[in-house]
Amino acid sequence: SRWSDGLVFVFLPEGHHVQITGTVSPADARVTVAIRSEKDPMWWIHSIVRAKSPGSDTGKWSVTGYLGTPESGINENFHIIAIASADNWLLEILTGRSLKANRPTIHLPSWTPSIPVVVRRVK
Repeated sequence: SRWSDGLVFVFLPEGHHVQITGTVSPADARVTVAIRSEKDPMWWIHSIVRAKSPGSDTGKWSVTGYLGTPESGINENFHIIAIASADNWLLEILTGRSLKANRPTIHLPSWTPSIPVVVRRVK
């Protein structure tokens, strides 16, 4: 997998939600976003989506991420990284590189990472 451009963040009105979008190659790669607070070593894996762009070399994707909960995470920094894989899911299971959405993990698998960013939640 290869990242085609930077990540785009749209902060949603709820305060702790962020819509993260980007493009990746190949166009049908699986993508997810991992987020962790600077106070917590665990990465939270968000929804795993398949990029979409029929007939193109790059695929567009979008994932809703959560910066804490409505009550926790205010005035904290969060590390965000998108990761992608074009490998067969069975190969990932057999090589220990599979992911499960909505679960924490201490180590990210060797999927292709984006450039990590740090954002601060203010409300």
